[in-house]
Amino acid sequence: MPKIATFLSLDFGSLIGPFFFTLPFNLLFPTIVVSLVYEKEMKLRMMMRMMGLGTSAYWAINYTFWVIMYTVFTFIFIILGNNISLPSGYKLGLFFRQDASVHFVFFGLFINHTISFAFLWSALLRAARTANISATLWVIAMAVIAYSAWDGGNFFNSGVISNDAKNVITIFPIWGFYRGWSEYNEFAFQAARLGTKGMQWSDIRNDPMCAMGTVMGIMAIEWPIFLLIALYLDQVLDSGHRVPRHPLFFLNYKSSQVDGIDQEESAGHSAFEDVQKEESRMYDLILGPRDNYEAVMIKKINKVYPPYMGNPAKIAVRTLTMGVPHGCCFGMLGPNGAGKTTTINMLVGFTEPTSGTAEIEGFDIRYDMDRIYSLMGVCPQHDILWETLTARQHMLFYGRLKNLSSDDLNAAIIEGLKQVNLLHVANEACGTFSGGMKRRLSVAIAMIGNPLVCYLDEPSTGLDPASRRTLWTCIKEAKKSRAIFLTTHSMEEAEGLCDRLGIFVDGALRCIGNPKELTARFGGFYILTITNEVGNENQVSEMVHSIAKEARITYSISGTQKFEISSDQVTLAQVFRLMTENKQRLRIRDWGIANTTLEEAFIKISRGAIGT
Repeated sequence: MPKIATFLSLDFGSLIGPFFFTLPFNLLFPTIVVSLVYEKEMKLRMMMRMMGLGTSAYWAINYTFWVIMYTVFTFIFIILGNNISLPSGYKLGLFFRQDASVHFVFFGLFINHTISFAFLWSALLRAARTANISATLWVIAMAVIAYSAWDGGNFFNSGVISNDAKNVITIFPIWGFYRGWSEYNEFAFQAARLGTKGMQWSDIRNDPMCAMGTVMGIMAIEWPIFLLIALYLDQVLDSGHRVPRHPLFFLNYKSSQVDGIDQEESAGHSAFEDVQKEESRMYDLILGPRDNYEAVMIKKINKVYPPYMGNPAKIAVRTLTMGVPHGCCFGMLGPNGAGKTTTINMLVGFTEPTSGTAEIEGFDIRYDMDRIYSLMGVCPQHDILWETLTARQHMLFYGRLKNLSSDDLNAAIIEGLKQVNLLHVANEACGTFSGGMKRRLSVAIAMIGNPLVCYLDEPSTGLDPASRRTLWTCIKEAKKSRAIFLTTHSMEEAEGLCDRLGIFVDGALRCIGNPKELTARFGGFYILTITNEVGNENQVSEMVHSIAKEARITYSISGTQKFEISSDQVTLAQVFRLMTENKQRLRIRDWGIANTTLEEAFIKISRGAIGT
């Protein structure tokens, strides 16, 4: 005393840095989780898998993309933190005082650690809204708990708490990152007060009070652990985009289910003659030479959903055995809930069969789906498209999955969009498309790359007559070189496109054959329609029953009646003579007779099968 005046430099900004910098650096965590869960929820990932995108490629692409995004975000944040300064000259010591290489390693580990944890989080969730809320609350809650419970970040630098307790808390992802910021804070504050350098590698190695090495070590260990657990759960959990694999799949475990067919079973199990013949034909192929295979061979496949909330078990598909060769379009008809879509879902690997199996181009659907995906194309029952991508971008993406490139890819895109009449809107976003346009694009996607097997689940739903005809032309051309499964409720479509038809009722195949065979076999009657003056209905009915006693009235209103007459009871000559002789007497205005249509045969089969 007296003492020369000095200026005390304190880095107060670093005191609150751990909390306010932990939040923004974790902002991308909910975004990653939501993007992955969204693709799962909207079945976009399922569609990509069915079109040939492998699981390893999917995760590698997503991982690489988010590493790049997070790196750019972190780089910009650090550059701004290093260069920002207030008019007073104050700068954030948390950034500029530390060794740049320490930043590089710490944030590099943090990026990979956070992305791996986001992958693990997404493997456990199936709804994007739930993922968004839960991931955001996780980030905010963990940061607030760290700041409030640990007295502004002094917890980790307190000598009262043991190092073991601190290390246990560091295991939790965000708290570990928070602890790293606390170490930055401590060294930045000391450097501002004492005029020394910030955190250096020598401090991490030699200073027993510096825990940055522990933080980095825990991140480096958890990073691959989180990633491996996420990939494992993605395989074994029912995530909605694939058939879950056995928990021991990594040991090459395979189901002990017996799927072989012996000679005693070759007689078939169905009570319907034509279905029995199809079963016997398939058994002969399966038991014959291995090179005598069809494109799709279904062997005793069955699907039973277990009891749920007091409801009994539901048999969705009863034991089904059949085959479809190349160059054949097989139509699957049946009322809603008959098992058509369930059968297709099992063939494309979306639903696991309860028993039985199928072979696609010689590959078993239980073990070889990754190889099968590269051979098939799928148009699902509901359009699975990205609203922000254009039609051309969809075709470009799925074309590359089918190993098309360069000129072949461009030619396939143009030809595919031209066939479904979408070339004029190729560069418009799918979100602006009508339902019919989306449906046609889904068919074009299924056909790109010339897959050997195509599954078209009600492809013409919502199409106007002109667009429907365009689509039919596309399917007719495509079936020349591949096997096609087609489900539809349009009998006209089934007759025009399908080489063979199978009618499913209550989960079972009731009949199989070409459209004309089924119409002749299950029709066998004429439809006689008569319109006369009101009041003469009874006399007209008596006239018809005079030549066909078992004629059945199926429709009667305002003088118009429809009669169903067995073709064994009358001939067309008898009907024409009867109508000519009685037309004036009964004041018949109009009449007509027609053979049974496929639609009428279908209705008859369906009603007969369910006992109504």
